[in-house]
Amino acid sequence: MAEASFHKLIALALMALALVGVWQGVDTLRRDIAFTTAQTEVSFWGRGSYRPEPETIILTQQTLDELLSGAPANPEYLAMQANYAAWQGYWTEDFREAQAFGLEAVDAQHAALESRPAHRQGWAKMVEYASRLHDGKPMRQEAKARVNALTALVGPK
Repeated sequence: MAEASFHKLIALALMALALVGVWQGVDTLRRDIAFTTAQTEVSFWGRGSYRPEPETIILTQQTLDELLSGAPANPEYLAMQANYAAWQGYWTEDFREAQAFGLEAVDAQHAALESRPAHRQGWAKMVEYASRLHDGKPMRQEAKARVNALTALVGPK
């Protein structure tokens, strides 16, 4: 009798673990779809004459906020946040607002690079973002030096 109860407990524990695994898988799939959708949208910004509608920009920001709230150190999410901010700065006609967005882009890109310091493309993006800042010369120089050092290590891309 005790052996049957033990087997039932093991079966229940295994079912609980399976449910947790399914839940995590569904959540990961949901986040991946949200990320891919937002990343695809941002990747089209500025192509040809495409400029997103205000509602699309808001929806993209909301998706990005949700993704970052669940994984604030995810370098892909942070890099997309940097790209988003850079576009916002590019589109605004207000110099102070453009600088604020530029600083947000540099900060987000720097946070993304903290977890992957040898990401040459990320440092190349940092050069671009820092070049838009009024006082971005030191960061731009550091980023150029990183790109050059990484290029010397692995050769041109």
